Amino acid sequence: MLPSGHEELQKNGYARMASIEDDLIEEDTSLQQARASYSVDDAVDYMLKYTSNASSCNICGKGKCSNKVDTTKYNSAYTHYISVGKHVDCANYVSQALYEGGISTDDTWKAGSSAWIGVSALTKYMTDNKYWTSLSYSSVKKGDIVSYTSYSHVVMITSYDGTTHKYSGHSNDRKNTVININTNTASNYKFYRVS
Repeated sequence: MLPSGHEELQKNGYARMASIEDDLIEEDTSLQQARASYSVDDAVDYMLKYTSNASSCNICGKGKCSNKVDTTKYNSAYTHYISVGKHVDCANYVSQALYEGGISTDDTWKAGSSAWIGVSALTKYMTDNKYWTSLSYSSVKKGDIVSYTSYSHVVMITSYDGTTHKYSGHSNDRKNTVININTNTASNYKFYRVS
């Protein structure tokens, strides 16, 4: 079972390294192609199309909960995760926008999966697969992702004019609503960009 000598061992080692390098180059090329096709504008347009600045919750009933939700504005092609007493559609909605922007689904990240609908699982999937890179608050612009550190919530920046950041999201529906990102508030969030 042992190689017949040092030269054979070295030859086998070089062949294995070349095979690994080819696999890595192929994987990197696929990832670069996926990234090249991602459109911030398409993702943002989607975020603006399927949410609202609701005045009450159409699921729990007016005045029955503090969340503002209007599921009639949601894309009916997707399941939403709003029910009486449970408002957890934020990651689902951001995932839809990322998909519409051009990130391809796979066996792990697809509609209904935990990586699609859970804030922590979505963040882990996107960062582990190098779709998202971390940013400082001073770099945040249109299309970037904001994850709240104080509780499990995620939204997308849908407008930035150089001064004012606005975001859109679900669970407590918002459409192009001002978010105060500055030195004093930055520790409340984590920021990501589709890379």
